[in-house]
Amino acid sequence: MACWGAATVALATGCRALVRRGRTRTAMAALVLGGLAVVELACAVYLSVAPVGTGTSVTATLGAYPALLVGAGTDVLGDRAGELTETLKILPQLLTVCTAFALVLAATGTPEAADRP
Repeated sequence: MACWGAATVALATGCRALVRRGRTRTAMAALVLGGLAVVELACAVYLSVAPVGTGTSVTATLGAYPALLVGAGTDVLGDRAGELTETLKILPQLLTVCTAFALVLAATGTPEAADRP
């Protein structure tokens, strides 16, 4: 899950810089939208390299994360929903929780030593 880790660190660093500059609303919007994009990208990359995804491009698996997370897999993904659900198992839920935790921690973490009085 190097893709998820790298994207989360990049997003957290950018949002932390926005918070330091006082652009809190922009940072929070970036955290929400960017967090969803990070998890979607991580699931799509995972599905494209998983055995069931052999020969499947990343763009063909985009949309699997929200569909499988809310349980609408069969309606949205068709016949492949069962395969994708079995491949991902609890990955979407786990990545959602980990992403939310990491990004909230980055946005509200302790200030740098230079920022302290």
